[in-house]
Amino acid sequence: MWIIESTTAHLQSGNLTAKIDLAFPNRGLLDVNLNSINLPLTQTLAVQFSEPPTEESEKKMTAYTRERDLIATYGKQVNQANHAEIMWRYMTSTNKTQSSVGVEVVATLQTGELYQPAILTSQTTLTCSNISTYSPEGTWLDTKTNAPTANTIAILCHFSNGASYLEIAHPMDAHGFTLNCSDKSTRWEFLLLDQEIEKGVIRRARIQGWWCREPLTEDAASELIAILANSPLPLTT
Repeated sequence: MWIIESTTAHLQSGNLTAKIDLAFPNRGLLDVNLNSINLPLTQTLAVQFSEPPTEESEKKMTAYTRERDLIATYGKQVNQANHAEIMWRYMTSTNKTQSSVGVEVVATLQTGELYQPAILTSQTTLTCSNISTYSPEGTWLDTKTNAPTANTIAILCHFSNGASYLEIAHPMDAHGFTLNCSDKSTRWEFLLLDQEIEKGVIRRARIQGWWCREPLTEDAASELIAILANSPLPLTT
């Protein structure tokens, strides 16, 4: 399922393949292939937990695999006071009408100091012109704007090759959303955590990405959103 080679982890399943540079989790999933089809994704679920953002590699990193899970822990960095742990979990949907495969990201932040800022974001960049966003009220909206949208919890993209991508932030973790579209690419960012934490406090956030080899319907996407919204948060990773 997951194979670690140096600082690079490879996801190898029958339907989905991808890789992650564990030293740079802010680059996200790379070289994503669905059923041997290379998707127009520059980066997916790129987790950023440094503030301000940095292009330096994360140090003091250890990683291991556990069945469908890839887990990496990061010690205190030069530019932050927080310790982080990220779990990437390979998933398959139980949707009866459309088959999907996905990756769930559970990010954990904690600190050994008092009142440290804890900011966690996830960015995705791809090429797609058919985009819909989903609000907590259960409304889908066809959109292509460049503006903050605080109440967006999911985004659905249909690619020109017929495949689809759905990204869902857990409603309790969706604290902000920004969408930037251009002729060449589409980029968005979910703000998953923005608060102060102190010694002994642990904060976690979840976000999922789902791939479907055919156009994913809004009903099928809504079902995946509801499953995540109603699922319990893992106590540990």
